[in-house]
Amino acid sequence: MGVVLVSWLGSRWGSAKMSDTSRRSRTVLLAIALLCAGAGLGLRAATAAARSDSQRALSAQELAELRSGRLVTRPEQRLLGNGRLIGGLAWQRVSAAPERVWRALDDVANYPHFLPAVREAKLVQQVGSESRVFIHHHIGVVDASYFVMTAKDLPQNRFRFHLDRQRPSSLRDAWGELYVTPSEDGGSVLSFAIMVDLGSGVLEALVRPSVHEWMLRIPSELKRYVEHQRV
Repeated sequence: MGVVLVSWLGSRWGSAKMSDTSRRSRTVLLAIALLCAGAGLGLRAATAAARSDSQRALSAQELAELRSGRLVTRPEQRLLGNGRLIGGLAWQRVSAAPERVWRALDDVANYPHFLPAVREAKLVQQVGSESRVFIHHHIGVVDASYFVMTAKDLPQNRFRFHLDRQRPSSLRDAWGELYVTPSEDGGSVLSFAIMVDLGSGVLEALVRPSVHEWMLRIPSELKRYVEHQRV
């Protein structure tokens, strides 16, 4: 997954933090390369394909948009054999402390409030440090369900997830991470990365553009829920 850990940029944010952001962005895009490798592209080729993109720190315009509270996205698409991965990166400033964001993520019952078109989200099983979660989406003619494995890593400010391939699924593959980092104004910055293979059917091809847009809006929807629900 490619996630850039970005701190809220106040007037006092110096060059040291900018350097740290650039370094972390390279780490994050490399993670997307690793996902591509797992989906069938050679590790060396996948790493090389993402390395040039990983040099791009947030632009001045993106930083300004992040400061103003707007969602910043970088959509990604990758063709891998017969599959098509869609997803990318997204950043969102939240006017709430990280603890409130984590409370929203900790309760699976909250998921329908910030995941797109979710009809049901249910904790199925705790497996070591991971949770097996069932998710069912429905909107119009689109009906999809799958299981994901989720894990929280508080020392790294990270929430990660991946498709549980051992269970029935409407998806071919999925993987991602969300970082929740404190900002200087007492709020949080969400740094999100996701890649999904919907499959190769006609219906999947028809809904792919909408799903691609929806998935990158998850940080924005999480912001709305946390700020308005006072979790």
